[in-house]
Amino acid sequence: MTGNCFIVKSLADGSSTITVSLPEALLSRGQLKGNTLRIKAGQSEITALVRINQTQREIHISEQGLIRLGLPSGLKLQAVMSPGCLRLGPVIGIFVGRGYLNNIREGGSHFRLLGLVEGNRRAHTLLYLFTLRDVNWQRGRITGTYYNYEENRWAKHPFPFPDILYDRAGGFSGEAEKNARRLRQRLQGIPGLKTINCQHYFDKWVLHQALHKHGDVREYLPKTLIYDRQNLEHMLRDYKVIYIKTCTGSNGRGVIRVARETIGYTLTFFTQTQIEKKIVSLSHLEEEIRKIIGRSRAIVQQGLDLVSHNGAIVDLRPLYQKNGQGEWQVTAIPVRVGVRGAHITSTRTGSRVYDFPYFFEVLAGYSKEQSQALQDRIKGLLHRIVTLLEEEFGPFGELGIDLALDKDAKPGKDTVALGCGEETFIEAFLAPWNMPSFWPVLKRRPFPATSPLPAGSRWAGDEKVLSLTPAVCPAAAPGQGQR
Repeated sequence: MTGNCFIVKSLADGSSTITVSLPEALLSRGQLKGNTLRIKAGQSEITALVRINQTQREIHISEQGLIRLGLPSGLKLQAVMSPGCLRLGPVIGIFVGRGYLNNIREGGSHFRLLGLVEGNRRAHTLLYLFTLRDVNWQRGRITGTYYNYEENRWAKHPFPFPDILYDRAGGFSGEAEKNARRLRQRLQGIPGLKTINCQHYFDKWVLHQALHKHGDVREYLPKTLIYDRQNLEHMLRDYKVIYIKTCTGSNGRGVIRVARETIGYTLTFFTQTQIEKKIVSLSHLEEEIRKIIGRSRAIVQQGLDLVSHNGAIVDLRPLYQKNGQGEWQVTAIPVRVGVRGAHITSTRTGSRVYDFPYFFEVLAGYSKEQSQALQDRIKGLLHRIVTLLEEEFGPFGELGIDLALDKDAKPGKDTVALGCGEETFIEAFLAPWNMPSFWPVLKRRPFPATSPLPAGSRWAGDEKVLSLTPAVCPAAAPGQGQR
């Protein structure tokens, strides 16, 4: 990869003519028929007068040329030369919510985002984050927030529209939701623009129906119905514990646990803290549920008896990604341990995350053979799930899939969560950048092999547990395997 990377610098020559000077070795790949060269960065393009410079790893573009391309000076980027054309990039735009970006600008960078930044530095791509307000269609620019490695800080710049769109935005409502939908439609209409995933979230009910059609996966699905008064009553007759989940909620939002008691019900949900209410009648229960989910569509789902550790529920978040050859691979299987007594494992509740071998072999007491056997079974199920998802919905580049382990060794499935999200970072591109066949290689930031739980703690669940409970939605987290 080093052989294709060059520092792009501004050339202050005082001329109104747009020029570019290249190392001779790079220029020789261009097969020029004249003295001009087309230069592309993202969706921007200029034509420049070509010169040779005496450097090995620098590309000098006149100041006006860089402005028209939408590039700041000093970036180290991949440079791919084809006959008559030089491509710089790739340019990757990450669509995020305004709150997420404001937190970054105020210095609240999460370690997962820092992993993304580090991966971008190693891959020598141009990566920026943007929100709804940052897009200027008239100027053909997006005011993106990027990490300035020279100054070691976040900065803003008017960038070109990207080559690749990574959609991480969510949580919109009202007018903002409509604007986000229009933006996605317009971006997807740009010729040549690639998306990492064919859609940015899954509707839980649509997803359940799509997977339920296939018998070899159906056995892993807990009983699931669309939420209404009749189905609520029906599920509470059949199961002591059920979950109500909004169809598009994420990160534990809109997840309600209902337990049938000798008299009445116990309702549990999470806002800023976990809240538990005792409910006497079914009518009152329905009223309380509606207060939480509002008019949102929701599902009602069988509760599962899942394994736990020191009184805390446990689930897995495997990361499944395509490599440079477009082949699926499991890049990590993190284990999430919730807070004792919590009904969800979302990190916003304070859950802990462990590396798979460390958790199972050190904390859970599995042998290496048992740990590997479980991991192999998980990978087999994952491959079947992602194959079905692409058949049903279209191509993806990455999927974060929530799995839960049933304490009674009975298979059960939660949902499937689209997008590994902030928990991934771009590490490398295996071949010189070739957009027609481009798939980024995404890898998981490794977890520290240290435990916040007491050393020598034993697995609190049934040792024979091998059954799985998968799940797919945008960056949402399950609680008791539920999300």
